[in-house]
Amino acid sequence: MFVHTLTEKQQSSFFSLAKQFLHADAVLSAEEKNLMELLVAEAGGDPSAEIPDGDLDELLAAFDSRQSRATVLLELIGMAHADENFCPDENRFILSVGERLGLSHEEVNKMNDWVTRQMSLAAEVEGFWEEPAG
Repeated sequence: MFVHTLTEKQQSSFFSLAKQFLHADAVLSAEEKNLMELLVAEAGGDPSAEIPDGDLDELLAAFDSRQSRATVLLELIGMAHADENFCPDENRFILSVGERLGLSHEEVNKMNDWVTRQMSLAAEVEGFWEEPAG
């Protein structure tokens, strides 16, 4: 959604962070994998390239503005919902990242609500693409 708003260094840090997030529940769904590849491609990267690991605190240090911090959380929350299974491990990871970025649980919950509404609207628009019955 918003990866393009991040600097190149921030994008690199985000993808390393997202890689850690995708391992939070020890299950990489096809939807999560596809979304990660889409986000990398959106940023102009090679979706098949290996994403480096990184120290969480060092990765988070790259996000030095309110916009970049919000972008990170919105994108991670979107990944959490990609497989329609926002599990407790994923939630804990997101809340921890939000806290480390200086965002309250209330702010993170508002972002989660926004992502949920966006997903609902995206599902609704798919109905416009279908041929009417009869």
